[in-house]
Amino acid sequence: MGDDEQIVWGWIRSGYIPRYKIGTHVMVNVALLNRRLLEQEGF
Repeated sequence: MGDDEQIVWGWIRSGYIPRYKIGTHVMVNVALLNRRLLEQEGF
């Protein structure tokens, strides 16, 4: 894995990126992430 992937995994593990698990798979909640980013931008 590259450095960028390690950074993203760190964000997922710390809860900065919303996620949920299905079995052994980690899924990113893109809708919630998008909403949080738009709120930070003031939209």
